Amino acid sequence: MLLTARSADQLEQLSAQLSTKGVSVASAAIDLTQPDGIAAAMAGLLQQGETPSVLINNAGAAYTGDLLAMPIERWQWLLQLNVTSVMQVCSAVVPAMRENGGLVINISSHAARNAFPQWGVEGVNKMKESIYDIAFMDIDMPVMNGFDATKALRMWEDSVRPGARQPICALTAAHVDDFDREELMKFKDAGLDVMESKPCNIPRLFKVVDDVSPMFSDLSINAIQHSDEGHFDMVTA
Repeated sequence: MLLTARSADQLEQLSAQLSTKGVSVASAAIDLTQPDGIAAAMAGLLQQGETPSVLINNAGAAYTGDLLAMPIERWQWLLQLNVTSVMQVCSAVVPAMRENGGLVINISSHAARNAFPQWGVEGVNKMKESIYDIAFMDIDMPVMNGFDATKALRMWEDSVRPGARQPICALTAAHVDDFDREELMKFKDAGLDVMESKPCNIPRLFKVVDDVSPMFSDLSINAIQHSDEGHFDMVTA
């Protein structure tokens, strides 16, 4: 397996974990926003292992804000990372793959199909206007992430709408089974009521709605515990 990312430290950690599973791993720290260094870095990586049968392009970033006010440097940075680097990596890897065949998988965000002008900020404003049965809060958002958005809403609720609390389920791409107590406390301290990993299981989401949506007031978290169904529930007073 050949791995590349910006962080050499994280690559080393992941390589060590995979090695314990019997996987042969070679890695190289490559910044895909720097076009001049990609070809040489990829060539060096390919020399460390066998030609891959599957190429996965998974790097990407987003911009939120006024498109017309975006600095040209930011525009060029995004195009390099999201578009040009994919072509560069394919140019480096695909010719060697052609002899035996293989797959190229390009992974994109759902943001490629939906517009989110201010993401977390917009979500907070919506929840100030109305109380929904449940709000699903993505943790990893630009401008204002899910933790900060929830904290901002809770502060506003305490001062403007006391006793009327919006139930919020955090959505995270991280695997919740791997969280330690310190990481779990970040969700509790932010004011999030329950959390689920992505991709989500639909029946489990229905259960989350059933469990959380009636709780509009006097809601407090005393403990967070792992359930058999794979999400973290709240224990209410």
